[in-house]
Amino acid sequence: MKILFLDHQSVMRLDPVCWLTDKPKLQDFDITAIEIINNIILETDCEIVVSSDWKLWVDLSEMQDFYLRQGMLKSPIGYTPDRSTEIQSVDNIGNIRMLEIKEWLYNNKNVSKWVVIDDLDMRDLERFVFIDPTMGLTEESLDKVKNLLL
Repeated sequence: MKILFLDHQSVMRLDPVCWLTDKPKLQDFDITAIEIINNIILETDCEIVVSSDWKLWVDLSEMQDFYLRQGMLKSPIGYTPDRSTEIQSVDNIGNIRMLEIKEWLYNNKNVSKWVVIDDLDMRDLERFVFIDPTMGLTEESLDKVKNLLL
């Protein structure tokens, strides 16, 4: 099985998030990001695992429905574990997310290939594609992701 670990904010949605209530809500993905991820899905037949902190706001079934309503070809098969209580500052969010991804991989041995798409610095991961938060997903990032999954 091929896995795409997918962040949302600054990858699937570019504008800054601002919620008027205490509870964040799911906000529409950018059309270009949807097209690029759908292209990756079509060419690699990968599955999506949400690594974004958006996983903390809704259960998996609600997130799956959200993906389909957004026009995504596949909905996520799962979430990375939640280690958000270990975050001590904004400087270690990327490290905590890497631990979540490694834990998910450790618990799911049937993964043949995987890649992480994120705007957090996780260069210590061998299969990581950095997304510039000011640009989001691009054709260049599309090619990098496909090459890691094929």
